[in-house]
Amino acid sequence: MLPVVAVLVTLCWCQLTNFYASPHVSFSVFEEMHPTLLSAHVGDLTMKVVDLESRRHSARMQELRRLARLAEAQARGDTELEAKIRAGEDEPE
Repeated sequence: MLPVVAVLVTLCWCQLTNFYASPHVSFSVFEEMHPTLLSAHVGDLTMKVVDLESRRHSARMQELRRLARLAEAQARGDTELEAKIRAGEDEPE
């Protein structure tokens, strides 16, 4: 289950990154737009958004791995490990 979800999350992240970066790339082709892009700090803002989305993606993937470990512990009936995972005290395998 986790690999399928991971692929879907990664595809969504890539599409979102392309959505934010595409206007900058499209406008930067025209030299007339360079002063406007520089003065509006479009490149900097684009990179900040991509960085933010990258960090959000990493956090989502970490949460998915934690939920997968939780599901495995529940399936095995390991209540001690389940409690540790819920409390955030578990160590990833």
